[in-house]
Amino acid sequence: MFNSRKRGYLFYFILSSVVITSIACNLLNLLSESKKRSDFETSPIKPVSAGETIVINSDGAQLTIPATAIEADNNSTLQTIYPDSDLAAILQDNFQINTNLHQVTVDGENDGIGTATINVPDKKGQNYLLEIIDGEFFSLTELEAKNGKVNFNVPIVTAPKDEGDDSLQFDGSYHFAIIQTTTKLNLEPLQNKHMAKSMAQPPQTNSLNCGSLSQSITEVDFCRQNSVGTINVLYNRVRTPNMTNDKADQIVSVMERILNAYASKNFSAAQLDKSKGRIHVVINSGAGDPYYSPSNSTIYLPEDSALNIDSSLSWELAHELAHWVQDHSYNFTRAYWGNKLGTSPYRTWWLEVSAENMVFLFDPAYIEKNLTFYGMTTHSTKNTPFQYSPNLWNDQLYNHAQLVKVFMCENSAICPISESGFVQAINQGTFPYQDETVVNKVSENLNEYARYLLGKSPESANSQIPILPAATNGAGYGEFIEPSFRDGVGELKKTGYDPQMVTTGDKGSQIANVSAEIQPGGVYPLVIQSGINPEAVKIPLEVTALPGAPFYYRIGEGDIQYSDGSKKMILGIVHPVWGVQKIRIVAVASEPGVTFEAEIRNADLSGTWKMNTDDDTIVYNITCEKQSKEWEVEYAAKIMFPLVLSMGDFSIANSFTELNWEPNSTRWESYVSNKDETVSSLDILSSQGVALIAPGEILLNVEYDEKESPPYKFAAGDVDAVLWDQIVGNFILKSTYKNMEYRFPQDGGSGSWKLSDGNTKVELNVTVVVMQFGPDGELQFPKNSVGCSGTVTFDSEIIVIPAP
Repeated sequence: MFNSRKRGYLFYFILSSVVITSIACNLLNLLSESKKRSDFETSPIKPVSAGETIVINSDGAQLTIPATAIEADNNSTLQTIYPDSDLAAILQDNFQINTNLHQVTVDGENDGIGTATINVPDKKGQNYLLEIIDGEFFSLTELEAKNGKVNFNVPIVTAPKDEGDDSLQFDGSYHFAIIQTTTKLNLEPLQNKHMAKSMAQPPQTNSLNCGSLSQSITEVDFCRQNSVGTINVLYNRVRTPNMTNDKADQIVSVMERILNAYASKNFSAAQLDKSKGRIHVVINSGAGDPYYSPSNSTIYLPEDSALNIDSSLSWELAHELAHWVQDHSYNFTRAYWGNKLGTSPYRTWWLEVSAENMVFLFDPAYIEKNLTFYGMTTHSTKNTPFQYSPNLWNDQLYNHAQLVKVFMCENSAICPISESGFVQAINQGTFPYQDETVVNKVSENLNEYARYLLGKSPESANSQIPILPAATNGAGYGEFIEPSFRDGVGELKKTGYDPQMVTTGDKGSQIANVSAEIQPGGVYPLVIQSGINPEAVKIPLEVTALPGAPFYYRIGEGDIQYSDGSKKMILGIVHPVWGVQKIRIVAVASEPGVTFEAEIRNADLSGTWKMNTDDDTIVYNITCEKQSKEWEVEYAAKIMFPLVLSMGDFSIANSFTELNWEPNSTRWESYVSNKDETVSSLDILSSQGVALIAPGEILLNVEYDEKESPPYKFAAGDVDAVLWDQIVGNFILKSTYKNMEYRFPQDGGSGSWKLSDGNTKVELNVTVVVMQFGPDGELQFPKNSVGCSGTVTFDSEIIVIPAP
């Protein structure tokens, strides 16, 4: 099962090494803890050079170390364990044989490349290989003799350390024994033997049994294998009480399917028979993750995973089996230590990402699982794995397998390796990304990787890589920002951590600032989306890229676009109605010192709202006490609100979803000074306005009252007569706008918002005050008042000019 801990081959460390004889003592836990090392006798360590063959026992068995199995400046050794009387009795009781145990190791922090070969004369007709894992689990493999000899391979493992050695040691041990008998061994589980005795019937044989070892009827180690003896699953009935042979057989079946898939792809180590190599899977108690140990060439599987066999377990086992295949061509131990000491991190990076790519070959569906499971922000590093350079390892970078897959093609100008070259690299134990020029080649072509992460097939790289739903939709990898509304108050949800992604401001008026440093050859995927509940999203998100790293991006489902990152640019708005569902960005780093900068905020509609009316849609429904005055009221209802709105500004109230209008006295006085002095001054207007943003629409409510102003004092002789009509009273405007779009700046100017598909209704209850002045400027007749009421409707749009 997948869980939060990362997979890989796992090493345990202890401060003082356990000697070989102690491991043998622990074989069946039958010997007391007080047993001393001197109770066991071991042979002197025999050095064996690469390419050398030595005799290892009195029966003439020979050990050969291939010339390529040991790296330069390293030595291999052979150690033999002579069982004491207790251990000899155990072997005699369970197998009716006497034998010594052997181990082939490499000095220092190393293990062998591939395996050693054992050649044994066939003296008794029946030949078996006894393999003991961790001094506890075992398997028996029947071997066929050819031309009077038996040949088989054994792993070359890390040398154990003596007590007191300051070096750390990898956990896990492997020992083998050569068993020759004149009759076949009974490999049936112990309870079958006891049942057979009690029923006076011979035990029923099962070709999938590879032995059982016990100290009682209840304490039994089981071994199950496939039909050709290349895969062995080992478990203890007491420590893993829920394990059964049926479950073990299912695991064997999964492992065999994976092994066959690797063999079909021409991975050399996967094309094996039981004499060339055997895969051991030990079932551990409890929970955790599967892992591979190069200390004994063994895969460990926790019981909870073994009991839940699904596609996820298949993928995990495929990763660990990939390590088993790799260990036949690489010095795993050196790779780990090189990364730990900082001398060759590219080795561990390659072993992990290439193992993931082997899983891709086994099951292409895993490409998506790798992308999403390992592609999110990690708490320990506070950034995404994508941002790191290839060939530098930390335990968060399994998703670099995506980059290797994208750049796995036949076009050598773009791709460091092809698929056949990848298989060849694994078979030959090479590191294709070791050379810095290879990393530079990838860095120069990150547009191909960006295309893939933006949901499009690469053009010049691996165009055959499947574009699965996660990549198509931009879901589950990189970093995300989206709006969230609770109790009517909006906030920005983010997956990033400080300092890479920081939100400022109170809920309802937050701004997210992104500052993502990217190493050469790395990328940074970012998605700004409308949220999982679009109906609750009241206000769009405004996405602005600031000067910094170059990037590729997609607006909604549009084509991929490119920016060199040299200038600030608003990419667009994200909203389920007024914008796009998401904006996807992949910033790239072709050189050191590159940082992607962006600002994501709720769209700011503060500023001056200029209303444009559609005269063709005006409908008047006004009634006056004197019909002759209706045209004046209609005209006022049409022009006054656009004028009043332009004479003030909207500013953010408690949140971006609510804005308040306030008059701008300077602007009004400037307007009045350029108009007829008969225009009313600001002090006779009492106005208020509010704009509310709700899901799918913008509501504009403005109300103003115009009070009667003192009549203008005309100078005598200016005119023969003046008819003065003043409209006083209450005007209420209610508008609803269903569309909103950002108008990008032209020629270096400022952008603006446009609210359209608007329906406006003006309700009024006013009085027309009629006055007439004579040529001397005096009022000729008493004032006359005409009452009017009704509505005016029309279509309109708003242009929001941002405040400077």
